[in-house]
Amino acid sequence: MRMLHEDIEGNHVWADRAIDLAERLGLPQVRVRAEIEKGSAFIGAPSMVDEGVALLGRATDEAALQGQW
Repeated sequence: MRMLHEDIEGNHVWADRAIDLAERLGLPQVRVRAEIEKGSAFIGAPSMVDEGVALLGRATDEAALQGQW
């Protein structure tokens, strides 16, 4: 929802919370989805495009290895 409202910082905070929680709970599929959300939001901010592309590349590769399509 934060991304849809162009709240990149808010998206970053919530995505990091989800990533951290997924890591602590051992939920790699949830973590990778949160990373994809974070990367997608970064692509919408000109100063963060490169970081977003890199994050999306890593996360989508991992999602594919997990069988998430």
